Amino acid sequence: QTRLVRCVPRSDDNRVTASGSYDFGRQKDLDTGEKVTSVDNWTTQGKYDYFIHDSKWYAFANALVAKDRIQDLNLRFIPGVGLGYQWIESPSMNFNTEAGLSWIYEDYATQSTKEEIAARLAYHFDKTLNTKVKFIHNMEYIPGLQAGSGFLINTDAGVRADMTDAMFLEAKVQLTFNSQPAPGKSKEDVQYIFGVGWKF
Repeated sequence: QTRLVRCVPRSDDNRVTASGSYDFGRQKDLDTGEKVTSVDNWTTQGKYDYFIHDSKWYAFANALVAKDRIQDLNLRFIPGVGLGYQWIESPSMNFNTEAGLSWIYEDYATQSTKEEIAARLAYHFDKTLNTKVKFIHNMEYIPGLQAGSGFLINTDAGVRADMTDAMFLEAKVQLTFNSQPAPGKSKEDVQYIFGVGWKF
């Protein structure tokens, strides 16, 4: 994985985060010796938080854009708004939870485009283990609100080690679960990732 992360230092009222990643992997068939692409996707996302009256409550607006060639996903676009609460905020540990509404747009190569309104529940946790290493865990649950709608889960957990002020190494497990995937595709996509990233 190659990842770019942007986090603007938080002021009293505002916080901005943005990130992008590209994942690519191939595996070899032990019987035929043929190499097959097993992972090929990219994701970008951004979020703006506005803290309300210097409290731990904040309003947010966020957006995710993704493409996954293995899952026949041409484009996934999920903008949303909602409220969050910053339970813990310190140099060594952070934990926040969020709830809101999102709009899901999905364009698959093998089926018609899907658009729907969904709820969104999410949390973020990170803990500094030493001066260079941090544990990070994210969870996002997006259920559709219409009859017959499915749901989407994005979650990851892993460690990030700073190599320089700008460059870091990252090892993590990442799960995407789509209850209504493209025909013939798996609902569950688990990736074990070791990658490099840059902060800017």
